Amino acid sequence: MNNTPRAAAPVIETQRLTLRSFTAEDFPDFCRIWNEEGVYRHIAGKPQSESVHWGRLTGLMGHWPLNGFGTWAVADRETGQLLGQCGYLFLRREMLVPMPEPELGWALTTTHQGRGLGTEAALACACWGDANIDADKTACIIDTVNTASANVARKIGYTYSADTHFLDRPELEIQLFHRKRLAP
Repeated sequence: MNNTPRAAAPVIETQRLTLRSFTAEDFPDFCRIWNEEGVYRHIAGKPQSESVHWGRLTGLMGHWPLNGFGTWAVADRETGQLLGQCGYLFLRREMLVPMPEPELGWALTTTHQGRGLGTEAALACACWGDANIDADKTACIIDTVNTASANVARKIGYTYSADTHFLDRPELEIQLFHRKRLAP
């Protein structure tokens, strides 16, 4: 991959959302969202400490200058309230089935799940990725019991590729999905 580094995420507006860069001011809401059982259960598996959340937030912010892509803060377009995150990661995960592609992921606060906002955010990110990420395809990984996220992935063009797991967490069964880059 050869992507142009960016200082920060470009702003993307959808019908109901603003996708923007994370800031340090997002940290309290970021911690609150990531400590909701409906958010962490399929990803982190358990609540995490503030230091883990700070590392996660700064890591998300660091993707843009390192990779030229990254994750957006997902905010309500009318109120500005932080609802979650959506975007691309390149984490070099150690998995049974290798995944060398950028990974699209999303997480929304439980009070905003089930309203189509995850699909709206993920589709906006996928369209941006098609035009800006130098990769023939992207991937996403989803806990096998997280049918809502699997449905989002399918709605935006991802297809199931394989069952896999992280080498350091073999108890977590995940599905690997792929999406070919569409012409911008």
